[in-house]
Amino acid sequence: MKPWPLPLFLLLLSACQSGPQPTLYKAGSLPAERQEAYDQCKIRSFREIPQALVTEITPGYHDPGDILCDTDGPFTTCRAVGVIDIPATRKTRDANEGLRRRFVERCLADQGYQVLQLPLCPKAEDRRRLLTMPQPERASAMTCRPDTPLED
Repeated sequence: MKPWPLPLFLLLLSACQSGPQPTLYKAGSLPAERQEAYDQCKIRSFREIPQALVTEITPGYHDPGDILCDTDGPFTTCRAVGVIDIPATRKTRDANEGLRRRFVERCLADQGYQVLQLPLCPKAEDRRRLLTMPQPERASAMTCRPDTPLED
């Protein structure tokens, strides 16, 4: 196999990097305060909007195919050809998940938080700084996010 040219490889590798992700912003807030606000809103959302688990079943498919037999003298050999066996699948999801997510966003907005879509900070020192210092006075000063998202 012929090796890939380095520029093409680097281009494909860069496509795997994560793009903008949600991060909370409130002027002067610290990471622990943002996590606490998020946790409290998440807890309230589960109290007010219960889980509604829904199971979706996708049926499987089975085709036994054909049996082909060959006889060679006194011996007969048979084999199955064209057998298709796709098992059924089952997926359980919470039908209220989207509603609870919107509830959490409104709850955080009521406390003065904004959800910003920011890329990961490329430098480790920038990520460390964001985890230890209060957020800037203007949201536009936030150009990247630390690598630790809010914990669910």
